[in-house]
Amino acid sequence: MLRSNRSTLLLALALSGAVTAAGCARNAQRGLVFGAAGGAVVGGVIGKVAGSTAKGAIIGAAVGGAAG
Repeated sequence: MLRSNRSTLLLALALSGAVTAAGCARNAQRGLVFGAAGGAVVGGVIGKVAGSTAKGAIIGAAVGGAAG
């Protein structure tokens, strides 16, 4: 599997898991999960352009979780 396809698949799995987990959470926890998941997706896209999808996703998840 190509590296970019693998990274995209991992991001998609993480996002689907976060959405599933958020279904049973309180509002504050739900905001944290959606913020982290959204940040990871955006960070992954930015990281892909910059050359490191994984680092971008990790940084994006941290920033999104803090904002959520």
